[in-house]
Amino acid sequence: VIGEFLCPILLIIGFKTRWAAIPPAITMAVAAFIVHASDPFGTREKAFLFLAFFIIISLLGPGKFSVDKK
Repeated sequence: VIGEFLCPILLIIGFKTRWAAIPPAITMAVAAFIVHASDPFGTREKAFLFLAFFIIISLLGPGKFSVDKK
């Protein structure tokens, strides 16, 4: 619940962005590598895409209009 609901809300408003991107990234890694391990790549593609974006957000941090910057 935290990785799929609370942390994305924190990402939207930009509060603790780098820390809030880690639980959804873990959730997407589990979805891509464990839950859909036997599925074709087309099924796992969305989980990989979200995983990449959450990792990028955790590395780059919030933008200039986030709550963290104020």
